Amino acid sequence: MFADDTTIYTANTDIEAISESMNTAIVKLTSWLNRNKLVLNVKKTKLLLIGSVQRLKQLTGSPAVSISGQTIETVDSAKILGVEIDSNLNFQNHIDSLFKLASGKLSFIRRLKPCMPQKELSLLFNAFIMPHLQYCLCVWSNRGKANVDKLFKIQKRAARIITGSKWDVESTALLDSLKWTPLPEIFIHNDLVLLYKCVNNLCPAYLCNQLSNFNEINERSTRQSANGLLRLPNCKTEMYKKSFFCVAPKMWNKLTNEARQCKSLNSFKYHLKRTNLSDLTIK
Repeated sequence: MFADDTTIYTANTDIEAISESMNTAIVKLTSWLNRNKLVLNVKKTKLLLIGSVQRLKQLTGSPAVSISGQTIETVDSAKILGVEIDSNLNFQNHIDSLFKLASGKLSFIRRLKPCMPQKELSLLFNAFIMPHLQYCLCVWSNRGKANVDKLFKIQKRAARIITGSKWDVESTALLDSLKWTPLPEIFIHNDLVLLYKCVNNLCPAYLCNQLSNFNEINERSTRQSANGLLRLPNCKTEMYKKSFFCVAPKMWNKLTNEARQCKSLNSFKYHLKRTNLSDLTIK
């Protein structure tokens, strides 16, 4: 028997403290695995240090972490549940992998173009390519406009292939003809839906509790609290500025009062459909 996708993490600025904490956790994990007759594949086990570029440059050496005397290899990125996490959390490797995967599948749709009608080709794109572009997007979709635009090119290219349009035709017109929502707006929609769930305690506590730091209601009612506005976090680092809990509340506060105070998720989604989501983009 094997246990896949097990992740151990710790946070510290001192290399020795990280090494001690990780080695202690690994001893406990190994003991638990042995008791349950499970095997840990040491060769596939990797160590990933995450931090800003400046912080990582200041480190001297790397943590000495081992399993049964075998040193764990330190890597710059690692795939966890289908998402490639890199040491700086810019998700560039993940975006590049998505672009390569989607481009390959798009070439397959191009070859089918002569023998399939437009409606079926559109269904094929939505079934075989869009799920990859939307998977766990709340984790990585806020990592810069350049990354979003890169994946948006896949959707626009697919629209041209499926409709057989030339390059001088506006991509927005092609997306409208296929009744496709532009990818950047899909990203915004999914971020806001997740935030609505967090605000209304429809998510696990570890997500909902992230809002308690900047959504506390004062003893006296204020206009902001009555309108459902969120208190924005103090984002001191560039890494945090691009995170979900920094970007999504800014978009939330741009919504209408009626949308923020929707009583049900379906009602909130209905309001989002009536909203020009491109106006909510955080620059």
